[in-house]
Amino acid sequence: MAARAEQILRFGHTPEADRETPVWCPRPFTPDGGRSFLWLISSHLRAATDHASFGRGHLAIVRRKLVKTAALILAAIDRIDAELAQDDRGQP
Repeated sequence: MAARAEQILRFGHTPEADRETPVWCPRPFTPDGGRSFLWLISSHLRAATDHASFGRGHLAIVRRKLVKTAALILAAIDRIDAELAQDDRGQP
């Protein structure tokens, strides 16, 4: 939760701004040059996995990557919840 709060306060990744980020895109980059949530999540998780394979000496890096991954997952869930709420209200 602290990493998600940092995303919002330090980097401006508010739920409103996150609505501009697609949940999924078939390409690594979206048409506007960004990344989809699922691409970012998988990238951070892959990095954590890679560092974990180097052994115990890399656990701090693995932890940091997993915390960032968790924050991205929370942001993606917020994004999906907002979209579903719009659908329930009958808005595009």
